[in-house]
Amino acid sequence: MEQRRYLYLMRHGDAECKARMTDFQRALTSFGKRQVKMQAEEFKNPEGIRPDCVFCSTAKRTRETAEGLKELFKGVPFFYRETLYLAPTHRLIDLVREMDDLFERILIIGHNPGLEQLASLLNEEPVCIPLRTADCIVLRMNVKTWADVAAGAGKIEKIFLSAI
Repeated sequence: MEQRRYLYLMRHGDAECKARMTDFQRALTSFGKRQVKMQAEEFKNPEGIRPDCVFCSTAKRTRETAEGLKELFKGVPFFYRETLYLAPTHRLIDLVREMDDLFERILIIGHNPGLEQLASLLNEEPVCIPLRTADCIVLRMNVKTWADVAAGAGKIEKIFLSAI
């Protein structure tokens, strides 16, 4: 029997425009901070998310998104990876396949289009899901180990939509 694993894919909150900085340096706007705070409240609900670990891009906006969730996920390890910055789908799936099997529920905080494309690839039927800022997709992965993750190995169970 296959073990159920959960993969949570969350896009960073709304970020500043990049007129005066590099894309990597863009911070959350006040609206983006409110989005993250509201999602943290949603995640507290019984149907919310309960990650065993969090992997996050090192871009400023994703780090600030992670900071907004740290109090909710006390005791959960947060790992920051430069390779998650604007990561394409193949890099994201490689990261998932390399996960320690002790973790059953993993949250990745990152960027589009990689996260949207990964959700579509992993869902049992390819779908096009627009992942807006601070949205979070919950994928139930029907695999015994993370190394077994492949196209169609999951099912989207829920999408936490952020405030518009």
